[in-house]
Amino acid sequence: MVLADGDIGMAHRELRERDQLIETIDAADKELYGHDDPHAAHTMGLLLDSVRRSAEYGANAATIGIQQVLRQAESDE
Repeated sequence: MVLADGDIGMAHRELRERDQLIETIDAADKELYGHDDPHAAHTMGLLLDSVRRSAEYGANAATIGIQQVLRQAESDE
């Protein structure tokens, strides 16, 4: 079970934090369009994309954990 040592509240917090991080990444990404050094902007864009994907992977794990907890709660009823 993904959340065996955690709780569902922690998973929901992680999802909210992911949303906030994505907003920050989007704002930083938009600023890159006006950057003077295209190579640096491209490199930073790749970095931001990697951070975004990592955040999404973490959110996927949190979502799976939430679903498992809910399924377990339903089966315990």
